[in-house]
Amino acid sequence: MRIKKFAAVAMMAVPALVLSACGGKPAEGDLHKAIESALVDAGASEDQAAAYADCAAPKMHEELSGDTLEKIIENPMGNKMVDQDDVAPYNDIDQACQEEVLGTA
Repeated sequence: MRIKKFAAVAMMAVPALVLSACGGKPAEGDLHKAIESALVDAGASEDQAAAYADCAAPKMHEELSGDTLEKIIENPMGNKMVDQDDVAPYNDIDQACQEEVLGTA
């Protein structure tokens, strides 16, 4: 049951987002902190949240656009659509990090 709850929380915590033109990327540490905090606020354990953020933040920082990263930091629990260019990398990162943290997706 905890695995399903975490998976649901992880999927909500770093949602798909709507983007506009590209810009500079925010600090990876800010992204990590936003993801971890949102997961804890949504009910994940601190250990799960930290492990997911440790996995996801560096990968997201490398692969997603600056605008997407800024939106995640501003509103990690937001409910917007990811720019088409970021959909596949976002989904791949989310799935890989859930598998790493939970042992399954």
